[in-house]
This record gives sequence, structure tokens and C-alpha cells, in this order.
Amino acid sequence: CLLLVLFWLLQRHGSSPQVSVKAGDSVSIPCLYHPKYTSHVKYLCQGYSFISCSCAVKTNQQSSGRFLISDDREKKVFTVTIKDVREGDTDFWCIVEINRGRDVGTYFQVSVTRVVGTGAAEEIYRCRCR
Repeated sequence: CLLLVLFWLLQRHGSSPQVSVKAGDSVSIPCLYHPKYTSHVKYLCQGYSFISCSCAVKTNQQSSGRFLISDDREKKVFTVTIKDVREGDTDFWCIVEINRGRDVGTYFQVSVTRVVGTGAAEEIYRCRCR
């Protein structure tokens, strides 16, 4: 099951929409960017700190594993997909690579909550921007 997270990761937007994703599902995050970055490399970085996060996938490399990325240059949005969402998938950045400059990015978080129902525990993930 693929769940599309419809929040726009622009720093000028102050809202923090949330979405729940069941463990094992996939989540796609649309990351908007300025038209001047159309030809730039974009990437998904995993980790809380922008400086020390780990690159999960880039637009100039073939997607593999649980992390996918695609860039729609006409719409100025790149989409990152996290397949088989897990408890450790918590902190991420949508980043645009800047040649001879500091990369720019927007943070988003996937947090996990446990819902106890009829004797079984289910993991639910909530995404939010900051």
C-alpha cells in the first residue's frame, strides 16, 4: 500500500500536516524546489542533523533498496519514497545540492506510535514537517 503524503516542504509554509502510515507500508514525500534548482541534483538524507545526515538516495544515481527518488522538473517537485517503513525511519531531509555552495534542505519527521487494540500491537507512523 502506497500512501502519498500531501504536504509541501517549503520553508515559507508554517503548517505541520500529519499522516499515519502503518508499519511495512510505503510513504511518498513531495519536495518542492525553486525553479532555479531545476537542473540540480536532489537527494533524501536520513538523520536529525542536516550536517551529519546520511544520503539515502540521489536523483543522479539509480534508486535501489527501500528508498526511491524521482524528479519532475516541469512541476519543480522531487518525490522521495520510503518503502517498508520501519521504527528507525524517523528523521529525514529533502535536499537540493548546490554547486560551490551550501546545500539547501527541508526537514521532515516520521514518528511512531503504538496503538493497542484487540490484544495486538500495531505500529503507526506520523509524518510532520518542521
